[in-house]
Amino acid sequence: MKFLITIAIIAAILAALFFAAHRLGWVRDGWLSELLGSWTARVNAFALTVLAWFQADPTSVLYAWNLLPRDVRALLPNSPMVAIGAALFIASMWARVRPKKA
Repeated sequence: MKFLITIAIIAAILAALFFAAHRLGWVRDGWLSELLGSWTARVNAFALTVLAWFQADPTSVLYAWNLLPRDVRALLPNSPMVAIGAALFIASMWARVRPKKA
C-alpha cells in the first residue's frame, strides 16, 4: 500500500510540473512524442521505475529473487540488486548505440 501511495504522490508532482512547464511556455508542441520516440528515454524511464520500486518495497525484490529456480539463481550474481542494476545499465547503453530513425 505504501508503494501505491508513493507512486500516486510522484505522479501528482510530475503532472503539476508538466502542466506548469507547458503553461509557462518552457516546452514546445510535440515535445512528448519526440521524447517518447527516443529509445534512450524509454529504457531509462523503465529503469528509474524499477529502481524506485526497489526503494519503495525492498522485500518484494527479495521475494521475487527467491521465486527464481536455483539453477537460474546460480547463473546470476549473488545480489539481486547488482544483477538487475547491471542489466538496466546494459539496456541503457544498448539504447544509446541503437540506430535512430531519420
